[in-house]
Amino acid sequence: MSCAWIHLDPAVVVRVSGKDARRYLNNRLSNDLRSVQIGCVVRAAALTPQGRVEGLFSVFVEREDAFLLVCDGGRRNAILAALSRYIVADRVSIEDISLQTTVIHGVGADPTILEEGNVRTVPLSRISTGGCDYVVECVSREQLLVQCTQAWGAPLTREEYSLLRWMRAFPTYPEEVNENIILTEAGLKEVVSFTKGCYVGQEVIERSDAIGKLPRNLERIQFEGHHENLSGEPVTTTSGQNIGKIVSSVIDTKHARTGAFALLKSGAYKIGEVVSCAKVIGSILSADGVI
Repeated sequence: MSCAWIHLDPAVVVRVSGKDARRYLNNRLSNDLRSVQIGCVVRAAALTPQGRVEGLFSVFVEREDAFLLVCDGGRRNAILAALSRYIVADRVSIEDISLQTTVIHGVGADPTILEEGNVRTVPLSRISTGGCDYVVECVSREQLLVQCTQAWGAPLTREEYSLLRWMRAFPTYPEEVNENIILTEAGLKEVVSFTKGCYVGQEVIERSDAIGKLPRNLERIQFEGHHENLSGEPVTTTSGQNIGKIVSSVIDTKHARTGAFALLKSGAYKIGEVVSCAKVIGSILSADGVI
């Protein structure tokens, strides 16, 4: 892949600032923000007390008292409410700057055309090794996207992007990672600190890690042929046992197949096993294998 890019629309971008911002976010989010240096970034999630995901963020430390949180998408009001829910007497303010910020993912793209804005870069292999998210603030979105198209060529369609990240085994919020899933069921242990102490949802995450077995796992399934609207459909074994359901699916026209992410019951299946969904035959792929 020489150059591929996509505008991650509608990304939700929030600035959290104030004297208590670092302490508050450390207690609110799943990863450890206590020692992250100014100018650095860490990925973290906002969880419910039940460990389910209310937002998955790249968290930039702008200053000691200011943080930029970037979420791929979701309902803006719900994400803002989740971030502010536990503010009581904390000296923290939350500002939605989504409309003045553009988030682009690129692979093999020359980022110099982005230098006119306030640009933050997150190395993230969403669809291929060497990919980066570019968070560009205070620049005309329309003008920026025209410049990107002129320099990099036409962007990926949403379907092309979804297929590539399925092939890469890269789930995103809110498509696969959301309030219907426990964070660690999605295999995102890198966005969790198991040593920092208390945060919202910690008890569930720590318990599942200590037990060493999750209730379900997010897996990939490859189905033969092209099939629309598999999301929400049950997945069954050849013996007819219901082992989970499809979370999202995407058609691969080139290879005459349909790729899906599915939440499957732990212990009820094996990698490589043949399964069916809506009378369509498929097989369970390795969770971390790049296709």
